[in-house]
Amino acid sequence: MQTLLQDVRYAVRILLKKRGFATVAVITLALGIGANTAIFSTVNAVLLRPLPYSNPEQIVLLRDKQPPDDESGSDYPEYVDWKEQNRVFQEVGAYFNASYTMTGRGEAEQLFGCRVSSNLFPMLGVTPVLGRNISAEEEKPGSQLVALISYGLWQRRFGADPAVLGTTMTLDARAYTIVGVLPQNFRSVRPIDASTGTLREVWAPLRLDASRAPRGLHFLAVIGRLRDGVGLDQARREMSVLAERLKQDRSINHGVQLHGLKDSIVKDSRSGLFLLLAAVGFVLLIGCANVANLLLARASARQKEIAIRMAIGASRRRLIRQLLTESILLALIGGGVGLLVSLWLMNLITDLARSKLPRVEEINTDWRVLLFTLAVSLGTGILFGLWPALRAVRMGSYQVLKEGGAQVAPGRDRARSFLVISEMALSVVLLIAAGLMISSFVRLLNVPKGFDPSNVVTFGLSLSGTRYAEPAARARLFEQALERFSSLQGVEAAGAVTDLPLAGGGTNGRFSIEGQVYPPDSLPVADKRIASEGYFEAMRIPLIKGRFFAARDIPAAPQVAIVNETFVRRFLANEEPIGKRIDFMWNTTGLQEIVGVVQDIRHEGLKTPPVAEIYLPFRQAPASSMSIALRTSIDPFAVAGAVRKQIYNVDKEQAIGSLRSMDQLVSESVSTQRLSILLYGGFAGLALVLAAIGIYGVISYSVTERSHEIGIRLAMGAQPADVLKLIVGHGMRLALIGVGIGLAGAFAVTRVMASLLFEVGPTDPATFIVVPVLLTGVALGACVLPARRATRVDPMTALRSE
Repeated sequence: MQTLLQDVRYAVRILLKKRGFATVAVITLALGIGANTAIFSTVNAVLLRPLPYSNPEQIVLLRDKQPPDDESGSDYPEYVDWKEQNRVFQEVGAYFNASYTMTGRGEAEQLFGCRVSSNLFPMLGVTPVLGRNISAEEEKPGSQLVALISYGLWQRRFGADPAVLGTTMTLDARAYTIVGVLPQNFRSVRPIDASTGTLREVWAPLRLDASRAPRGLHFLAVIGRLRDGVGLDQARREMSVLAERLKQDRSINHGVQLHGLKDSIVKDSRSGLFLLLAAVGFVLLIGCANVANLLLARASARQKEIAIRMAIGASRRRLIRQLLTESILLALIGGGVGLLVSLWLMNLITDLARSKLPRVEEINTDWRVLLFTLAVSLGTGILFGLWPALRAVRMGSYQVLKEGGAQVAPGRDRARSFLVISEMALSVVLLIAAGLMISSFVRLLNVPKGFDPSNVVTFGLSLSGTRYAEPAARARLFEQALERFSSLQGVEAAGAVTDLPLAGGGTNGRFSIEGQVYPPDSLPVADKRIASEGYFEAMRIPLIKGRFFAARDIPAAPQVAIVNETFVRRFLANEEPIGKRIDFMWNTTGLQEIVGVVQDIRHEGLKTPPVAEIYLPFRQAPASSMSIALRTSIDPFAVAGAVRKQIYNVDKEQAIGSLRSMDQLVSESVSTQRLSILLYGGFAGLALVLAAIGIYGVISYSVTERSHEIGIRLAMGAQPADVLKLIVGHGMRLALIGVGIGLAGAFAVTRVMASLLFEVGPTDPATFIVVPVLLTGVALGACVLPARRATRVDPMTALRSE
């Protein structure tokens, strides 16, 4: 231990004497280690850490399997059948997303939450920090209205009052008794509403039956806890048998698919996060190569010191340990600074991917992250320090002392050349990966959206309770609100729809087309939406044929519908759609005549192809919750204050929620891809800078070593251009070898990125041409600078120095 402390003290003195070298090395390592720590923190939170529930490995997501292979949420009758007839689950629960307008406690506010089965929280092992969970009796329709609230809402709107239990809160004009406050660290299955980016704060009982939620309306998320000793594969086999029996008993054609809950949550993020982890690993390797090059140069300068120490009795092992102590100390300091860098990166990731990356709110610096940082720091110190240390002691002390100074071993130049080649190769792989991601992102943004998002402001409006129990009452409020919005200065068009484009969510269900015959329970499925007149105009969704909804489409008029292009292609190919009649089968009676066909729009995301969609006019099927879209001729947010005033004038107990522009919504829909671009681009840019510094350092050091040779060449008549060619040629050979190796590596590595790309192949020719040209140009610039300095060497000065 005493020897170790002595080595550390000596290492500190050496680094303090060479502050410039130490600063460059620490910054290089801090960037590499900090990036690795931040991405590992994300991987740890999203992929490695178990879900924050009791025995999370037993929790399974049950999905409806629709012919041929599509999956969706469950309908209520399916959920009841699975719950009552299975033999593999201890419990089966369900929930669906909901929004509420809270009034009576200051300004009206829209809250987001869920309706849950009474057994859901006990099944997850979640116990309220105050009060109790929902009871089975309270889940039944017609029972007392109760609610659980989040810890944050309890603090924000109830002043963290412990006496909140038993008090009422008014949600959608109905009094709910607060029976519990959930823990501060509670994370629901999907804690953030993907369509709004807002935390869920209220949980009320499911309160459903088959009359309220008939078969075919797929909107429930169903979760089960496996019995002890039952594995997922066994459960899948048992549930498949049950699904086949239900097909016969219920005359249906839907099955069931089981997924581990954690896998279902993170499956779309797994490959992207591991690729990011590999990318930052490359950056760290490039940083290590740079620091190793610095240490090799330092070892040359310290050759005489090392030789003297060996001559007076120091063993090679003792010297290697001392040199490794210096490199590990550098790495530990770099790791400490890297932790600060990682905190900034973690905040960036959390902010940019808040509503898109699952479990992003769980990203933090826990013991695993600290242990990872320590391990990476120690490993990095050994990785970049061992080779220079071995090189430093390889030359015999007698030879160095006899020659009277530091001599450079021929192998050391080869070592530095190898490191530069490695940096170039790794940089090529990273830059090509970043180039593919950027190209994919550009193509994604250029995908036809089917609507014009510019100058459109949107917000939610949700009605419920006894005042709006009747469809006519809901229709009147939305009519009045839209009429007032349309009259606002700067508003060109106003409309409403149940689900905005790119917001995700929505409802799909069965329908039938008049005159077509279907096998039992094989009715086609389409997304179903309710829209007002003015909606398509406000969003500038092109009309392909027919007409938009109009004020004349009232309940007493013939029932009508609008479909999209995909609907026509899939179900009415080679037929005239206008005039065809369909049965919407959701809050409707009779048939609806198709009066218009609109262009396909992207609802689930820009990468997701459009699906078949049916729209009904809201006057004929008034929904209780809709999103308003206002197209303006001015800044969209300039009308926000007037919008709130108009809502207050129509009904002061209504609140608007999720006020944002469509441009924001488009931006949020690609936030995960944008984050990937920023990270890949940032890491690739850092790799490019480090590679350029590396080749500059090697060529610069080579010029210093060869100053005597260059002086002789110039004295014997060589021209500066010849010297320039000699030096640049040496550097470019290294660069081109590295580029060639990197291209071969990129051809292999980028194939695993195929699932992350959009309309770009993993071997996109343009990217594989542009990146090597760019990197070669940067390498050329890094070579030219020290080469030009070599041409200015004074032959006499160089010769006298020898």
